[in-house]
Amino acid sequence: MVLLTEISEQSSSSSSTYDYDVFLSFRGEDTRYNFTDHLLKALQEATIETFFDDTEIQIGEFLKPELESAIKSSRASIIVLSKDYASSTWRETILIEGIVKEISSRLDLHKRSEIPKLIGMESSVRIITSFLNNASTLTAEFLTIWGMVGIGKTYLADYIFKSHYLEFDSSCFLEDIERRCTPPNGLLDLQKQLLKDIRARNWMDISDVNAGTLKIEKSLFRKRTLLVLME
Repeated sequence: MVLLTEISEQSSSSSSTYDYDVFLSFRGEDTRYNFTDHLLKALQEATIETFFDDTEIQIGEFLKPELESAIKSSRASIIVLSKDYASSTWRETILIEGIVKEISSRLDLHKRSEIPKLIGMESSVRIITSFLNNASTLTAEFLTIWGMVGIGKTYLADYIFKSHYLEFDSSCFLEDIERRCTPPNGLLDLQKQLLKDIRARNWMDISDVNAGTLKIEKSLFRKRTLLVLME
């Protein structure tokens, strides 16, 4: 059995930073050198930052300070509990693939990629970063990046988003919204994309724009969200 846990929004701080995506540990020596080892390699190959506790968890045993620190500095944890589980190699492989896909989805790792390098925009980065740090948590704050075509507005917005989205409870980056709104149901599709990215429940069930608007309002209520809209 594999237990997958994630920090709750209530217990997490929007300004928290984490050293690891996943804390991985196990109980059951039969899992150490097969299933758990394969899972660790799969997480690393998926560029999921993982802290691995190489010592088997014992019932009633106090956590070592370094392990407690690693758990607190990880966004999620995976504990493998098993007795003679790995009797089927193909079943083991399918489960590992499912775990990696699930942890990537829960932690929004699809949003993470190499932060673009910016040249000559240090001043703009400082201004926007200061705006984000000082924004109220009780009201909606808006910031507009405008200017001539080709001056790097999209690169700047992309840089800011990838640098700061983990500081928020949820986040979404929507590109080319003017063109995407034009076709029939275009706005509804954008609403669904937004709701999916902020991990709203039952986002696929909305059938019209009005319902989508209400769903977005409800999903964002009392939630610190970074939303980037690009024309």
